[in-house]
Amino acid sequence: MNKALKRLTAGLLSAVLVSTNLAIGYADSETTEPSQSTNVQEMRIGDGTENGERKDQSKNDQYNEDEKNIGQLTEKDNDKAVSEINSKDYGDINADDKNSEDYLKALGVYDKISGKDRYETAVRISQSGWPSGADSVVIVNAFNAMEGIISTPLASMNKAPILVTKNTSLPKTVANELRRLKPKNVYIVGSTYNVNSSVEKAIRSASGAGVTRISGATLGDTSARIAEVMAKNIGIEEIYVVSSQNGPADALSIAARAAERVQPILVTGKASVSSYVKNFLYRFPADRAYFIGGDGSMQNSVLDTVKGYLSNKNNVKRISGSDRHYTNAKILDEFYSTNEKLVYISKSSNDALVDSISVGPLAGKMNTPVIITPTNRVSKAYDKYLQTAKTAKVVQIGGGITTAVMNHFSKSLEATSSVVVNPQADRGRVRKAVQAPKQKPAPAPVPRPTPTPSTPAVTEIPSTGALRGRTIVIDPGHGGHDSGATGSGQMEKHLTLRTANYTADYLRSLGARVIMTRTTDVYSTPISRPQFANQYRPDLFASIHYNSSSNSSVGGTEVFYQLRDKNGGKSKSAAQAILNNIVRTFGTVNRGIKTRVLPGTDNTDYLAVLRGSNGPALLVEGGFVSNPSEMNKIVNKIGLKAMGEAIGRGIAQIFGR
Repeated sequence: MNKALKRLTAGLLSAVLVSTNLAIGYADSETTEPSQSTNVQEMRIGDGTENGERKDQSKNDQYNEDEKNIGQLTEKDNDKAVSEINSKDYGDINADDKNSEDYLKALGVYDKISGKDRYETAVRISQSGWPSGADSVVIVNAFNAMEGIISTPLASMNKAPILVTKNTSLPKTVANELRRLKPKNVYIVGSTYNVNSSVEKAIRSASGAGVTRISGATLGDTSARIAEVMAKNIGIEEIYVVSSQNGPADALSIAARAAERVQPILVTGKASVSSYVKNFLYRFPADRAYFIGGDGSMQNSVLDTVKGYLSNKNNVKRISGSDRHYTNAKILDEFYSTNEKLVYISKSSNDALVDSISVGPLAGKMNTPVIITPTNRVSKAYDKYLQTAKTAKVVQIGGGITTAVMNHFSKSLEATSSVVVNPQADRGRVRKAVQAPKQKPAPAPVPRPTPTPSTPAVTEIPSTGALRGRTIVIDPGHGGHDSGATGSGQMEKHLTLRTANYTADYLRSLGARVIMTRTTDVYSTPISRPQFANQYRPDLFASIHYNSSSNSSVGGTEVFYQLRDKNGGKSKSAAQAILNNIVRTFGTVNRGIKTRVLPGTDNTDYLAVLRGSNGPALLVEGGFVSNPSEMNKIVNKIGLKAMGEAIGRGIAQIFGR
């Protein structure tokens, strides 16, 4: 910008006096969607279970206490933390908003992406960021801000825009944009209550694309399902944890960062973490976590629960402010530099958060932050940022922000020279290669017959001393704050410890050296368990678990073994022997011995306790706590003792001398 233009701009900015109540280009008068019966059958992907058993939800699924009010957008703005832009800042001449806006555009320091309503604004954002079309599109309900926020990194992973819709009809502008984009895939995030089957049909018709719906009974469940879809395509390095307590207020500001890094946003309750989220964290442990929101929205107990699943439980940080603007400012300070090539400005009021949601994937694509603001004033939260930061251009997203506010941002952020963006806080897309841990050589195989699925293991009881010289590590699953599966009045963590003690007693009676990963109700991370075991160089690591399903009739026993033994080896042989003994003892359904592959790899075990073990390792799912009939057979002193000894017999038949 030459000196003459700079002087002219400064004069104009200091002279403009505008009404702070004028709403420009935002004619969306809708505030609520019509209610709709919840008597629908939802399509979902992802099951959140350890063994892949589908968790079907009934038509009467309800949000839990911490999540039931999400998406209602009822929180009032905190006006105490903002300052008015008043007339003394801008002088006294008569100038209307439109002329000032056009002038700033002509100087190249300001731009605007806006439509007549929220649907058209999302379309304009899509057209700006994806002018040549997109292979994928994400669609959410225009009035459920949280579903849009947790969908943002999913959209970024698929290089997709986010479009918004009504719950009962697809707006014409959105249908036309789908025709222009010509996607191959469309993700609908949310239940048929938020985006019903007639809208889904209209989406298919307009786009000609395959449609996948991602939905859970609660927002926490939905966020975990989205994260699981992402985990199958990318490495999980960091997670962003937000609370359902304050709805989108705290969560909003992290969406652009999550999109830029292409890492998931997980939703918890104020004092609880859903089983779906815990299951995701267990299977895909992240390196670090950022918690967005203060004690009032997310208690320390939630932080402690999530930290327990991290590969480095100390690598965590809570980011929060006294209101949404102060939180937004702290995120700017944490993750962005003071020299950005572009800054997006969007409204912070609850009824306009959808604009900030739609711009999330675009901000991630452009590697640029989003500032949220009241429509007619600038929060004091941004004083420090505006004093130090510079950018080549500010872009207003959506209408309704007065020109006085945009002038203030433009003037404060205007770069005096070419902006050189300096990276901060690991900027850029995560490209983490999923690698198997370094393995020690497996012990040489003992020359004994190997049972196979078609050749049941022998049933004789090994003699005393048969396991002398053998070291076996027994791992009772879960513990402490991690209850594991619950059902039939039982907690998995208690059943696994009692079963493991009986297994240990049986193996010791045969002369084995038995190491327990826990003997009391304490928790350790899945990856730390095999790391603890490896120091003893055991002949076998056996993790004991019980299963669960939302369908109480589902039952049976299954055992997971290591991928490296898929063509034969100790873990596979022991898995088959243990399975045969349990099925023979209890008459449970034989669900087989299994392997699971970590998404994105060819030969890395899915389960952390298996991939972290240097020697042979397996994981037993003895039965389903959700099946009352099965638990009646197992959950008593005689039954648990029989289960523990059945596991021990299987181990002895393979490793006994």
